[in-house]
Amino acid sequence: MPCYPTHVRSRCRHAFTLVEAIVVLAILVVLLSLVLPAVQQIRDTASRTQCASQLRQLALGVHLYSDSHQRLPRGCDYPFPVPGLYPEQGPGLSWQTSILPYIEQYPLWELAWSAHKADPHGHISSHSDVAATILPLFLCPSQPTRTAAYYPQGEVSALTSYQGVAGTAVRRNDGVFHKDYTVRFVDITDGLSFTLMIGERPSGPRPTDGSWYSHWGCCPCGAAQILPAGRNDWLGPDGIDCTPSLYPLRPGTYGDDCDLRHFWSLHRQGANFAFADGSIRFLRYSETPILRDLATRAGGEISTLD
Repeated sequence: MPCYPTHVRSRCRHAFTLVEAIVVLAILVVLLSLVLPAVQQIRDTASRTQCASQLRQLALGVHLYSDSHQRLPRGCDYPFPVPGLYPEQGPGLSWQTSILPYIEQYPLWELAWSAHKADPHGHISSHSDVAATILPLFLCPSQPTRTAAYYPQGEVSALTSYQGVAGTAVRRNDGVFHKDYTVRFVDITDGLSFTLMIGERPSGPRPTDGSWYSHWGCCPCGAAQILPAGRNDWLGPDGIDCTPSLYPLRPGTYGDDCDLRHFWSLHRQGANFAFADGSIRFLRYSETPILRDLATRAGGEISTLD
């Protein structure tokens, strides 16, 4: 459109040329490529920080439990043994359940305790009511799912992103949380600041892979709430061929059954851990060689942390 003298110049319109449009689009693409990673990094940092804060609250709950009972909560406790059954065949009280009164969940604790007292087998409906209760404190903000259903029963169980550290093996009893095994802080002779207590591991798509509560029809206590920093001699779906990992801390993929056997997180480069002194540290995947030493409470190892 031609331009005319000044008295009609306001009616003129100048369009972008093709070259100008391409240049603008290229600039936008470059800006997006710079901004998106920064946004993702900010989100990951925020999630990692909140996750560490939640771990700190859980560690405080363990310490408060110890103050009241003169021992740490057992990885799995069996206050009401079932005649004719070995303890590990029953549901039991997970360490997460035991600390409920100390993380401002006393009513839920009363319901759980009453359910176990009334039915140690874990069949009555009140067990299911407790199991289905979602506790945000038990879930890393990056966790994609909050509940899972157990088939064929169809019962829904709330999940957890945090596992009690069971030493180098669930049955070796050389860590902080084990099945029907008592540990006191005085027993941690490697030093509270050098002994792992709780670590990150996203739950799987089934309750047996990460329910914080244990009841019959969901999972035996210990299968979903404690994890060793070594070859896993307890956890693992039947029929899944997973090569034993020599790396107890390494990257994983959500939904991969084999990645249920080791510590990892949905954050970048590593995972948060709570130590026995209540401190929280982010351990990078490159630090996996020292994880087994940090997982034992009285191994006499000398570990170096940044």
